[in-house]
Amino acid sequence: MLQYLLLSCLFALEVHSAPVSDAVGMDFLRKYKYLDSGDDSTTVSEDTLREAVKTFQLFNDINVSGTMDPQTLELMAKPRCGLPDPKINLTNGEAPMGLARGYTAAGKWTKTNLTYRIKNYTPDMTERAVDKLIKKAFKVWSRVTPLVFRKIDQGTADIMISFGTYKHDGDKWDFDGPHGTLAHAFIPYRGGKSAIEGDVHFDDSEFFTSKGTKGVSLFIVATHEIGHALGLEHSSDPTALMAPFYRYVEDFSLPQDDINGIQSIYGEKVKKAKPTLPSPTESSTPNAEGDEDPCNRAFDAVTVIRNQLFAFQGNRYWRWEDGKGPARALITYDTEKGDKTSNMFKYLPKKIDAVYESFVGFNIYFFAGDKYYQYHGNKYTTSGKIEDLIPGLPTDIDAATAIGDEGDVYFFKGSHVMIYNEFTKNLSQPILTADRFEGVPSQLSSVFYEDAGKGFVYFLKDLLYVKYSMPKNRIYGNKRFFNVDFLKCNEPLKTRPADASDPENGMFCVPLGDL
Repeated sequence: MLQYLLLSCLFALEVHSAPVSDAVGMDFLRKYKYLDSGDDSTTVSEDTLREAVKTFQLFNDINVSGTMDPQTLELMAKPRCGLPDPKINLTNGEAPMGLARGYTAAGKWTKTNLTYRIKNYTPDMTERAVDKLIKKAFKVWSRVTPLVFRKIDQGTADIMISFGTYKHDGDKWDFDGPHGTLAHAFIPYRGGKSAIEGDVHFDDSEFFTSKGTKGVSLFIVATHEIGHALGLEHSSDPTALMAPFYRYVEDFSLPQDDINGIQSIYGEKVKKAKPTLPSPTESSTPNAEGDEDPCNRAFDAVTVIRNQLFAFQGNRYWRWEDGKGPARALITYDTEKGDKTSNMFKYLPKKIDAVYESFVGFNIYFFAGDKYYQYHGNKYTTSGKIEDLIPGLPTDIDAATAIGDEGDVYFFKGSHVMIYNEFTKNLSQPILTADRFEGVPSQLSSVFYEDAGKGFVYFLKDLLYVKYSMPKNRIYGNKRFFNVDFLKCNEPLKTRPADASDPENGMFCVPLGDL
């Protein structure tokens, strides 16, 4: 039967630990497989013990004396992970020449899109804080590999994460209470074919914090454990995250040895090139048609494409340069009447219902009635029925936007929103928009997401808009006139002085009850 190596991270809460005795040192060598588990002090020969100590010293880059000297015993007492270190074979009892320090790869998932689920939570911090730290830990690895991680809240995920004490979660490796084993995980030796491979368990007897100055850093521990869950063993580079002994780092960045290790398994992250869009002078001509003044008319759809803002109205569009919010500069050729949409996006109908840019492949999707139109940059690629693109998605949707980097696209119609994940191809059941975005009205005109470091979603209804903070899950500031702020139009007739309490003081705003 396949044996699984348990990764049991032993993190002490004190920075300085008392040195272990020779007897405890023997236990340490047996626990981490430097000695056979059946060996005891009466059966181990001096040569065998000396070789085991040398191997430990060599792997951990300390003076190779072959004896349990103070430096060796002190290191054994420090917090570390319970996975046995990769074995180094000595040559005639001595260190091999030209020993290369670094990572060891042991397992690999057979796919690059992985799910994770947090089954339960520690009482030491809020669930939201735990979610944020675990997500941050996964991002450490996804930034340097093609791996994509997505959190699910139900069912069985590839990587199941849980908190427990002593006997826990059905495995046979019990936790030992406070200040001992902090967590353990399982390497995907069979590519994730076994249900337990990749799982991570945290000892809830420990006190977890967002930082490691007063308690145990959940982020550092989780990042280390996830490294094991992805297939890495311990590194003999003492500066690596995957080194056996725990080190808390305030401003953490993944060391190069860990990058080399994980990329040896999954390869480098491939960044898909974003096609450029032509400049307004290359694609646009002045509007010769007598369209209605855009200052007095709501936009049909607004979205962010290649970090630039686009607003569509009839067969015209307006475009703003890279930036955030109303601070963006308008770069439309005809700033008063807009540029002709067909000069930028050929084959679109004269009016669209919604548009969004996908974070998966950077395709742009326009929706009109029961049809969709797909573009890559401004190049048309395909079109068809909405039901063929996303089965179950209604026609005549009001608005759409991709939010975040986990493949979630939000489709709004009437008083409801449906969430579609571009990785799993799953479409949620409709839920009330107000239940997902508190305070946001129904019957929206447009919705667009602007990251810009803060993660704001802009909700438009007729001439008004609100900003919604995704990190804080609440409306930010007051409702405002979109055309006044973004097109610098004159204020509509129903106005009042700017609210001094508004975060963007000086811009026109209206009472919360007016939308």
